[in-house]
Amino acid sequence: NQASNDSSTFIIACNDYYSKQNSIKIRNVLNDKRRNGKFIGSMPSFGYMRDPEDKGHLIPDPEYAPIVKKIFEMASNRVGVSDITSYLNDNKVKTPSSLKRKNPNAKSKHNPIWTISSVKKILRNQMYVGDMVQCVQTKVNYKSKKKRTLPREHWKIVKNTHEALVDRLIFEKVQDNVKRTNKTNITKREK
Repeated sequence: NQASNDSSTFIIACNDYYSKQNSIKIRNVLNDKRRNGKFIGSMPSFGYMRDPEDKGHLIPDPEYAPIVKKIFEMASNRVGVSDITSYLNDNKVKTPSSLKRKNPNAKSKHNPIWTISSVKKILRNQMYVGDMVQCVQTKVNYKSKKKRTLPREHWKIVKNTHEALVDRLIFEKVQDNVKRTNKTNITKREK
């Protein structure tokens, strides 16, 4: 019985070591792909799709790329985020979460209507200027599925890896508008 316990302890330690080594090897491969500007995520940002000839390259989705362009056009013309949200819901545009849902009968959470936060998420996404932005989150450790968001200085950003849906100048203008709107809303709440 004692020998059995000793061997099982040794086997557990070996398995743990093996899992840790595999995790390191996989992470190194993924980091190489990130450095080369390859997309390694599960789902591309709304408005993009994987290139059928190169899975690590993104191309504009012909159905949803015009919607992203319209969102940025409205925002650059100082249309408010709530008005953009209403426009998308009134025109029954599919939400990013509803597109991610592969099986319509699945119990996974999705929101069938656009929200202010989902529009803001698109307006803040640097992927739309043609930059590959990855490593925004990381797992706590190789044994856990929990993730934590990394500070922006730790993100992996490779410029000009895919076709831009939004001009950089328009993107920067929209960022200024969104920041200004947030500051105005915070000031109103404090009064």
